[in-house]
Amino acid sequence: MLPVDKLSFWEKVTYLKDIDFLVIGSGIVGLCTALSLRKRNNRAKIVVLERGYLPTGASTKNAGFACFGSPSELLSDLALMGEERTVALLKLRWEGLQLLRQTVGDDRLDYQACGSYDLFLEHERETFDEVLEKLPMLNALIESALGLSSCYAVSDVPRNQGMRMLSGAVFNKYEGSINTGQMMTALIERCVAQGIHLLNGFDVQSFNNLDEHALVVTNFGEIQARQVLICTNGLSRKLLPELDLKPARAQVLVTSPIENLALNSTYHYDSGYNYFRVVDGNRVLIGGARNQDFSGETTESMEVTDKIKGHIVNLLRDVILPGKSFSIDYEWAGIMGVGQEKMPLIEHKSERICYAVRMGGMGVAMGMTIGDRLAQLAQSHQ
Repeated sequence: MLPVDKLSFWEKVTYLKDIDFLVIGSGIVGLCTALSLRKRNNRAKIVVLERGYLPTGASTKNAGFACFGSPSELLSDLALMGEERTVALLKLRWEGLQLLRQTVGDDRLDYQACGSYDLFLEHERETFDEVLEKLPMLNALIESALGLSSCYAVSDVPRNQGMRMLSGAVFNKYEGSINTGQMMTALIERCVAQGIHLLNGFDVQSFNNLDEHALVVTNFGEIQARQVLICTNGLSRKLLPELDLKPARAQVLVTSPIENLALNSTYHYDSGYNYFRVVDGNRVLIGGARNQDFSGETTESMEVTDKIKGHIVNLLRDVILPGKSFSIDYEWAGIMGVGQEKMPLIEHKSERICYAVRMGGMGVAMGMTIGDRLAQLAQSHQ
């Protein structure tokens, strides 16, 4: 642990004195929160703390999907939450994506309006038939909620792209992909340009609400701020143990370059638990499968396991890339935040401390909107 006296006079005065808003976590939600705070108050001192050398959870480790809901996932949400809450979640995702594109720009995001496919394997014929039966209802729901007409349509394209063992697929023409690294770089650059201080290597250990300020204890000692905003999502159990929130590991692999790849979209399988796309022109990025081991994947450990990796590689070999030779060149894991409920938590813990967590694996889609709502909540109590 590095004691306080290892910080220089300049460091303390420049970065840690008279803080108006202290944001904990420099992922998508944290950076979007800071930018929204700046938009509301151009003179406030805003500091963002990050414990890692890069955002630690999932913001630089996600698959880069600009998605808001496959039909199978949407049916699952309707059964779990009902129509009102499902529609509210859809709006958060869709509005967040549009705000992200407007704020950062499609060129900078490398946004590709490639659509997405929800895939169903041969043993899921009954599920596919159920989705087909309910497609008109789902399209009507999407049009009513988001103003998007004819969102979902049955497609044979994945079969023509060389995939096997499929009973069918449904295409969503409104989804797409982004470059995760470019997105995060752009958000960081915007923060720096707007006078927001980003400090890495600060591990927050505890906090407390006092009369005139909040007190945050870190590995660099105590920091005072008028308002503290927690944006640590799936890594929040230490700070917010009372919440319906737990970590959910997502493991991701990227193949070696593959000749004559026909894939040209983003793809979901098994109600969104599996997903894949092409990156770098001729590699397949694939991830997910935590439903193969829910208990094992409820962890903050960022390790790739043989069980999940084996399942993903089998899916590549048997369904996605049959007959093609490939190896795995990259593998990593990120940590999402999930709970019994899918709606994000945007609330006050005390007068000077608030939080936005539980993105449910949809931080790319919701980050801008959630950050704006958290900033509004903090501003109202300053």
